[in-house]
Amino acid sequence: MNQFSERIQVLGTEVLVDGPAADAPLILMLHGWPDTRELWQHQVEALKGHYRCARFTWPGFDPALGAQPRTLAEHIGLVDAVIQRLSPGVPITLCMHDWGCIFGQQYAAAHPAKVARCIVMDIGDYNAGAYIKSLSIKAKLGALAYQLWLAGTWVLGHKLGLKGIANSLARFMAKALHAPGARETITYGMSHPYAMTWFGTSGGFKGAATIKAPLQPTLYFYGLNKPFQFQSPRWLEAVAAHPGSKVVPVKAGHWLMLRGADQVNAEITAWLAARPAIALPRS
Repeated sequence: MNQFSERIQVLGTEVLVDGPAADAPLILMLHGWPDTRELWQHQVEALKGHYRCARFTWPGFDPALGAQPRTLAEHIGLVDAVIQRLSPGVPITLCMHDWGCIFGQQYAAAHPAKVARCIVMDIGDYNAGAYIKSLSIKAKLGALAYQLWLAGTWVLGHKLGLKGIANSLARFMAKALHAPGARETITYGMSHPYAMTWFGTSGGFKGAATIKAPLQPTLYFYGLNKPFQFQSPRWLEAVAAHPGSKVVPVKAGHWLMLRGADQVNAEITAWLAARPAIALPRS
């Protein structure tokens, strides 16, 4: 099958699209911290024979472009603009990890008719009471420590102008958390979502939907090799009970799409094949 690859601009953000044809079903891939759109390369290679795989780097996560603080509404608006450009009127598949899960699930809650199904990786009911209650004191302290550290790098770099120190501290935490990628590409600009969470930067997450259960058929992956989880047992039960959904544990850490790529790609391929997506009508 013929392959195509294109780069388009949407609201000042470059979107890379790979796939078999311009009318093939769309999968939009959303990354998290401290990553870029390159995080999804293994999944693109596995899926681009049958789906258009679209991905972009969140504003502020490209070290060449610098910090770009955005509101929650602007993050959701960027996702919507990409979908409107690439799959107008046809529901898509969202594939998400880390902060991509948070912004992506907020998008799916706000625009449920535009999302046919979700592939969610390692972040579940992150803002629900059941998740908070499921964490031990040690886990709560661990989450608080690394998140406040990263939120602090945003303050140091953006508010106080100490960019070199802020970048060094962000890279130190990335190393401590065994994040993939070259350390020199990690900047304090990527820490903006943590500052949104803890300091209310750019309006914070005021008005965000509480994520308790999936709204769409969902394939949920979570890593087993972590000091604590990013979902509650209730979330796993809710996903398993949702029609057309599935929970998949992976013997990997948080970045399971890399370190458990073979299993993840096989599960995604089989799950998508069992739920044929709608292609764009040919003109």
